[in-house]
Amino acid sequence: MTTDETLGRRSMVAVGVDGSGGGRRALRFALAEATIRACPVLAVRVVPPGADEQAAEEALRAEVKAAGEQVASAVEILTEVRRGDPVEVLVDVSATVTLLVVGSHGTGSLIHSALGSVSNACAQLAQSPVVVLPRSAPDSL
Repeated sequence: MTTDETLGRRSMVAVGVDGSGGGRRALRFALAEATIRACPVLAVRVVPPGADEQAAEEALRAEVKAAGEQVASAVEILTEVRRGDPVEVLVDVSATVTLLVVGSHGTGSLIHSALGSVSNACAQLAQSPVVVLPRSAPDSL
């Protein structure tokens, strides 16, 4: 039994996909990493209460399709739309996967730094290793 199995984790790379450039880079990175690890990807979009989940699912699937074409990955890609706070949802997901990938928006404002960001909070609170792709990450990822 592997360490991940004893912790109740499935060999899977989870990625937060929010429609931003950082989210798209994170998705491409997650696909490439899952190809190396020979495991599936779980692409997660978090929406606020009252949001149209069907529209969010369609947008997420379109992003996944585009990223899959760019990376040419043959790994299984699961999609999931959840309502709630992005940090809480992604930290919850991190308890069941082997890696969490998120993108950084890198705004750098004082207010943003004081309040923290989703990527920063995930890096601090996640129960699995976390890859945070900086804003300066090449678009080829």
